[in-house]
Amino acid sequence: MKIKIAEAKEWSEPPPNPMGRSQFTPASAEIVFRSSDKTYSIGNGYARVPHVASEAVGPFNSISVTIKQDGIHYTTKKPYVKKVTVRIDAKHVKVDPEGQYVDLPGWHKSVKGVISKDGDLLDTEGKTIATREEQVKLARAYMKWPKVK
Repeated sequence: MKIKIAEAKEWSEPPPNPMGRSQFTPASAEIVFRSSDKTYSIGNGYARVPHVASEAVGPFNSISVTIKQDGIHYTTKKPYVKKVTVRIDAKHVKVDPEGQYVDLPGWHKSVKGVISKDGDLLDTEGKTIATREEQVKLARAYMKWPKVK
């Protein structure tokens, strides 16, 4: 019996997270950036998080970014916010000129467990809190980034 290889499909949108949706709504989660003004667009595979703290690290062009991640405590079963610090190459990070938010690449290995490869924001259990499309709506990310010379 021959096994047929499935044909690759072109996805117009990323496949849903196999872990499912989080019980946190995008409108109430700490990890989701919300804005009343228009902001710059979010790139494909990137996720937008509120800017908590960042600092340059080491002799190389890397920075350390602190992110607030929502989760449910495993013993008390109550919601809590965990601070996660990721170290990432600065050339892959987009920072708002006003310092309100940071765009991080989901494909970078240091953000595993916080951001999916498709740019979805995850809770501590790996469930999707906000997809990229939901982030665009809540952040009102409709402006183009300025050209850098």
